[in-house]
Amino acid sequence: MNMIVHANMYNKEVKTQYIFEHLQNCAEYSKKMGQEIGIPTMCFLVGLLHDSGKATTAFQSYINGETKGKVIHSNTGARYLKEVSQSVWKNGQEKQIVISKSEQRQRKLYLAIMQYAILAHHGLFDIFKDNSCKFIYRINEYQKNYGENKEEEQEFFTMLNDWLVENYHQTLEELFIQGYEEFAKWDALKEELLQEYDPKVNKVERTIAKATYEAYQARLILSILKESDIYDSANFGRDIMDKRYSKEETQTVWDELSQQITNFYKQLGAPSNELNRVRTALADEVLEKAVQCKQGNFKLDMPVGSGKTYAALRFAIENAKHFNKKRIFYTTAFLSVLEQNAQEIKDVLTARGTRADIESYILEHHSNIIDDYKEKTLGDEQVLENSYTEDEDYSYVNYLRESWEIPVVLTTIVQLSNTLFASRAASIRRFCKLINSTIIIDEIQSLPPEIIYNYNLMMNFLTKMAGVTLIHCTATPPGYDQSAVLSYPCIYGYRTFAKGTEVPLIELTSKENSTNEIFSRVEYRSLLGKNHQATLSTEGLINHLLERIQSEQSILVVVNTKKAVTTLYEALEVALIGSGQTEDISLYNLTTNQCAAHRLDYIVKIKSQLKALRKGESNQRLICISTKLIEAGVDVDFDVVYRSLIGIDSIIQSAGRCNREGKKQRKGLVYIMNYKEEKLSYLPLFQMARTATKSILDRIDIHNWIFNKEDSSFTMTNSINELLVAYNKELYRNLQNKDGDALKYEIKFKGNKIKLTMLDLLSTNQRIYDEFSQKTASEADLVRALLSGKKIRSKINPILKQSFRTAGDNFRLIDDNTVTVIVPYESEECSALLNKLYDILGQITTWSGDDIYKELRQVLRRLQRYTISIRRDMINDCTVSWELDKQICILQKQDYDGKKGFIKGEMETLIY
Repeated sequence: MNMIVHANMYNKEVKTQYIFEHLQNCAEYSKKMGQEIGIPTMCFLVGLLHDSGKATTAFQSYINGETKGKVIHSNTGARYLKEVSQSVWKNGQEKQIVISKSEQRQRKLYLAIMQYAILAHHGLFDIFKDNSCKFIYRINEYQKNYGENKEEEQEFFTMLNDWLVENYHQTLEELFIQGYEEFAKWDALKEELLQEYDPKVNKVERTIAKATYEAYQARLILSILKESDIYDSANFGRDIMDKRYSKEETQTVWDELSQQITNFYKQLGAPSNELNRVRTALADEVLEKAVQCKQGNFKLDMPVGSGKTYAALRFAIENAKHFNKKRIFYTTAFLSVLEQNAQEIKDVLTARGTRADIESYILEHHSNIIDDYKEKTLGDEQVLENSYTEDEDYSYVNYLRESWEIPVVLTTIVQLSNTLFASRAASIRRFCKLINSTIIIDEIQSLPPEIIYNYNLMMNFLTKMAGVTLIHCTATPPGYDQSAVLSYPCIYGYRTFAKGTEVPLIELTSKENSTNEIFSRVEYRSLLGKNHQATLSTEGLINHLLERIQSEQSILVVVNTKKAVTTLYEALEVALIGSGQTEDISLYNLTTNQCAAHRLDYIVKIKSQLKALRKGESNQRLICISTKLIEAGVDVDFDVVYRSLIGIDSIIQSAGRCNREGKKQRKGLVYIMNYKEEKLSYLPLFQMARTATKSILDRIDIHNWIFNKEDSSFTMTNSINELLVAYNKELYRNLQNKDGDALKYEIKFKGNKIKLTMLDLLSTNQRIYDEFSQKTASEADLVRALLSGKKIRSKINPILKQSFRTAGDNFRLIDDNTVTVIVPYESEECSALLNKLYDILGQITTWSGDDIYKELRQVLRRLQRYTISIRRDMINDCTVSWELDKQICILQKQDYDGKKGFIKGEMETLIY
């Protein structure tokens, strides 16, 4: 049947794709991904039916340019699935069999998830909106279109069924039944997850967890369909298709990387001291576990400076190799950590060392230069208005946007979180790339508390139902499994519930090595006074620093906001000039106002200078002022660290930058102080962390603390690491006591009195459903409810009730209403890349072929290191140029300072 499904322009030629070709390709792509989690047939069906609505005269007239207007097509496949289900389950022989309530529910879920994926493959939508059940409306109430197309739709499905029998030797009904049998086994894993919950957990919480897992099931099936649809549509007719790795190719990559990481450890040689001996022992313990952890959440709690990153990397590679994983993801909360570790990982894993070799299987992804903000996804309103504007799904923009179709991805928790929860098409598309992968989340403690419940549930789902091995790396465990204070804890380890199952493996290291005294390399001193209330002004802090630097070689100061960094940096710069010490003391500042390459250049200089000081090769002392971006994972070694009061986990992390290698004659000094100039009133989570730390300190008997006259400090005799567990409990309790929804990710709507959270919207969605029931109830129902004192329950009761679109649209791990902007950093590479970019952009026309876009993608990848994020409400005050139909934004030189970076104003204070 020569019905057109897509028509694209390539190399001055219009190329068309026909419907059976597209549906088969999508079905096969989806089936292959579904095979990884045991549901190939279900995914095959979704791929096969998603564009069946294009097999109509109305759509063919539209695609051929014979008529104007828009044509609805996504409802046809969903409606046909309903007819198949009725034929199989209501009209077949099975109607004489009594079906249990649990199986009836499972059947409804199976059908609903497939239908939702088809209906939402051009954009998420909420099940309930504007006093209507949009899910049922789309399937049942498009009677006008359905009536007009009924005969030709039936003719198409007859042809499709005949084609299936000829090519696959099965009918649609047989595939439907087979798909359900696979789904039932997959869905049973969800019930196993629920068995993990403490019996004390109440029924409501268990029901919410179950509904949330079902939302994730729906998102995963939608992601598989969307990836298949976009990949096939964006690549048909191209001379060069996006690379897709076969199992054999991926396994070859794992073999090569395994050899590289093995060689790296061999080159380290035998441990030369006790510290390196313990590091080696820890790394060997982690390696042993790699072949034991097929899937599940696991803890990698290793002290600061113990070689955690390389140990985790070797685990991931050997785990992927042993269990035939599809991908490895290394993620971290801080760009500074990613910048440093990404380069080190590439250096270790690439024997040949050329850029082309690295980019062939390792992707570093921490920004979206192609602006996702402009991405058009078809939501509820557009479809109801008969719109059909899917073109951008299949355009060159999508070709440029990263899809994570590569064996090793190095990215940030922001990008990972968007993939898990956001509504943008690129985020949904990437979600299925997590299937059967090994994921390292470095500095896991850095997740904002408000996202903990959603993250815990998602991590449980991925590891149980998507075959993921997930490693939580940290030197300061956040206690996500503390069921005493968390209603939705992370479930560590992996259990099959088979008879004779052993106690699950949870920790990847032993306490003997991870708590070795060799890692106690600092002395904590408090500048908070006896009652922990004392503050330091800018002048007072500078005086303390200048006094301390006389007897030390290097000082790091970590404060909580970028404005505080700027204030202290500029004041200290003036003080050094005034005292004539600019030649003797180097001064640096680090914030995310600087692009990644800028920060990394500074960090390289700082590390080099610190090493020279340690070796006695330099007398140039050093002071660095930074936000918390430096406190976790950045491999620097200062003599002294000052940390402005914040959570105990952050204080410990900052201390990890002090005497890191244990090479000082005595312990390094870590000062805890309260910088007076910081304004945290608009940072409630920072305030909560500070309050929890003060509460823990207030409980300590400080009579044993030692007062130091020379610096007016108290030496803390308590082990601060031992206070961490108590701090986590205090923080979680405080958050929940202040607001019972604080860990559920609250969503605020102007003018809406109903308080909602993302956990509400992606689970039972009870508040929205109650509102729908109330507004659609008859007068008689309202009276009966009033007399009985019971809530009104609508007769419309779909198994999926989630507000997928609202949740996804309002998710921001950080307030990312920002534009990713390329900056003119003064480096040869940046200048060359910008010149290359402008050259390519000047060549692009409507008729441009694949080669030019492939070259553009490579340049944009390399420019990621030269980007910052600027708030949208500030962008008009900046000097920028917009390119590629306003898809790419470039900052001009006058707005970027060689020392401070972006100088037009303060950006967001959080620094992920």
